[in-house]
Amino acid sequence: MHTLKNILLCTLSSLLVSCTNDQPVEQTPELDMDKLQGRWELTTAYRNNRLTETLAGTYYLFNEDQVTTNLTPDGQERTYHFKRDKDHIRLQDETDFMTFEIDSLNDSLLQMRTEIRGFKFLLALKKQFPDSTIHSATTDSVEYY
Repeated sequence: MHTLKNILLCTLSSLLVSCTNDQPVEQTPELDMDKLQGRWELTTAYRNNRLTETLAGTYYLFNEDQVTTNLTPDGQERTYHFKRDKDHIRLQDETDFMTFEIDSLNDSLLQMRTEIRGFKFLLALKKQFPDSTIHSATTDSVEYY
């Protein structure tokens, strides 16, 4: 009887070990820095899932490792170094004060999330091109979070 229990226990253990999820783990794609570089102007902003106009006029100018923006604690234009990690951008000063999560990025639209003073923000931005007649984009695809 004791042997039967051991065999049953070993069989069940083997079944549990062999039952793994064979589906591949979805990896977050690496952020395409070539698409990110350039000037981006805010088209739509949501604060805690509500449309807000308080960030009107906000822009970001990305280059390889720096970003210039007017969305700063004092409202003045500043340039920050940033680090990227997959789909996150972390602005750096002495406090590492702001992180953005990139939801979507293509040649002309950027959608990202951040938190400012305890408020969650969703920002939709449009890339500015020297000749704006070449590229056109809409902001209809902004999603709430």
